[in-house]
Amino acid sequence: MVFRRKDYVPQSVFVLKSIGKVILFVAAVVSLTSCTRAQASRAAKQKEVKNKENVATNDPLAQFYACGLPKDAYPVAFYGEDSIPYNNLNDVQKREYLDKSNLVSGIQDFDSFYFFIQPIAGSEDEFSSFYNICMYNEATKKISKIFSHHIGEYSEMQIDGVYWSYDIQDNDETYKTSSGSKGVMHHKTATPVVVIAARNIPMTPHPIYLTVILNPLIKKEKVIEEKFISFMSINDSSLPVAEQELSRKVILTTTTTTSSKEIPAPKDADFAVRNILYPSLNAYSTTGNSIGTLSLPHEEIDVIR
Repeated sequence: MVFRRKDYVPQSVFVLKSIGKVILFVAAVVSLTSCTRAQASRAAKQKEVKNKENVATNDPLAQFYACGLPKDAYPVAFYGEDSIPYNNLNDVQKREYLDKSNLVSGIQDFDSFYFFIQPIAGSEDEFSSFYNICMYNEATKKISKIFSHHIGEYSEMQIDGVYWSYDIQDNDETYKTSSGSKGVMHHKTATPVVVIAARNIPMTPHPIYLTVILNPLIKKEKVIEEKFISFMSINDSSLPVAEQELSRKVILTTTTTTSSKEIPAPKDADFAVRNILYPSLNAYSTTGNSIGTLSLPHEEIDVIR
């Protein structure tokens, strides 16, 4: 057999070409893998950013934060709920408390308002804690602070509850009849009124109950040393539906005066005193003007020691 060089050379070239193709294939695979990993990394980051955006969008308070609501404030309807921190609520629960903190008329085209409460940092101790109250005006899209810490001489004002309604007033408008005579129509206007049920707690076991009446839009406030009961609405169900919820609200409070007298003490007691309590029911307008007082039946409480 004769060895021929021309038959050997093509085989070497073939082998070299095959090795080159393998190298190119491996390089392409490595490059494709790197690109895929880079794209996956970018996609993961984009997804993370999008998830954060969705969380911010889903937060019921996001629109209020954008208008200046402090980040540590929360809907006032949640005040007093100690079972779970507000930030641990899910979005559905947060929405429910937000809806409960809304002043809105179901019939009349009155402006809508939301109310929030904010703990004052560093004010809490084992005896007391202090708060700010903020209001969001749906018409102006603005947040305003309507109460901070205390009012006037009542420096230890502790909040028991926050309540709200509409302060409805008459704005008379004149008009002409078809015969040319003049008439007067009672046009109703409505602004928010907020009542804080509070106690002023100096160093005494007998707190002073307070009813704090706030008219935020006219920046008016009044403190009455009486215990708040509730808002009272007139039963206007006899009116056509379109004219319901136009009657003025009334603020109800209670006060009690006392007297006492000694009574014969049982043989195993040091003393005996009969305390007589004279309660009254008091009515105020939503601007804090006294309407009237109703005396209630008295109570007698014996103290024997």
